[in-house]
Amino acid sequence: DESNVNTATLVGYRGTAITAIPADGYGEVSVVASGHITKLNARSAEPITAGTAVEITAILSATSVLVVPLI
Repeated sequence: DESNVNTATLVGYRGTAITAIPADGYGEVSVVASGHITKLNARSAEPITAGTAVEITAILSATSVLVVPLI
């Protein structure tokens, strides 16, 4: 699919933390959406280490999301 990625549609997508996400700040996640690798700023209620699989649970802005680690 060659469509543009719309951040608002990414809830439920899974990706990977590409930098650590501290409980009180932002890190970065990578998600594949519509065939595009998309890098977004990410927050989490708990610290997440780089390399952890995550799921997007909410959209915070056009460039940032809230994630939870996948177990």
